Amino acid sequence: MDLHHISIMKPGAVNNRYVLYFQPEFISAFSSADTDLLECFYFRPFSDPNLLPLPQETVTELITLLERMIEADGEAKARAYGGDLKTKFLLGELLIKINCAYRKAHNINTGSPGKNKWRVYTIINFLHRNYFEDISLDMLAKKFNINKYYLCSLFKNVTGMTPAQYLINCRMQKTKELLMKDYSVEEVCDLAGFNNLSHFSRSFKQRTGCSPKQYQRGMHNGPV
Repeated sequence: MDLHHISIMKPGAVNNRYVLYFQPEFISAFSSADTDLLECFYFRPFSDPNLLPLPQETVTELITLLERMIEADGEAKARAYGGDLKTKFLLGELLIKINCAYRKAHNINTGSPGKNKWRVYTIINFLHRNYFEDISLDMLAKKFNINKYYLCSLFKNVTGMTPAQYLINCRMQKTKELLMKDYSVEEVCDLAGFNNLSHFSRSFKQRTGCSPKQYQRGMHNGPV
């Protein structure tokens, strides 16, 4: 749910950027009770969870996996036998390495997630699947049978933000996806669960530095 932008590079500098899109639900099927591959995206009570310093050896391993994924994706598109499964397996391996690095960087113990973290993950999955609905803290508390004040505290301990803040971030990410698919700003506002167009436009600009329409044009002319 982090909203990223392309940094301004120095003249003459050369940088390779890998961008990987996937739905959380797609990864959930790979996870187990002991290994949640979405942990680095969910467990975020740190000041800089989106920054992950890596030793060069790990960087090289990750780049190799990404290049193999690109190759496997080409095989899948060509309908080569096993190409689609190769992509899935490589993605799983990539996320295992990223989560291991994330745990090491933030001194997270190697045990399986506690019961409370799993409760928060369940709520997060619900938000991802129902972000377009009218969701309140009272509704979440009733649905998951938990005191709303305890829910809010627990959620913030795990994610670093309140349920309301997380929901807004989730909706913002969905609006970017919809804008990239050329939906109108009005359609995006409605589909993402925002009830007020001016509020949506204002919130979008506060978080991205540009209006929804400017973002949409920028995606066609180059990265924003």
